[in-house]
Amino acid sequence: MKELLIENSDFDSPFVFLCNYGEQLQTNHFRKQLNRYAEQVGITKHVHPHLFRHTGATM
Repeated sequence: MKELLIENSDFDSPFVFLCNYGEQLQTNHFRKQLNRYAEQVGITKHVHPHLFRHTGATM
């Protein structure tokens, strides 16, 4: 998180997760990218953003 905040410090934004141009990252965009990356690496399980939260909580 610290690295991400440093990287985004060039943009005057209250948001942590930003697009390449400093705009707020939309939920659907993140979900689409996540599914695309999962498909590229051969993950067949349904992958969704909440899965990260669930995994982090159980770990």
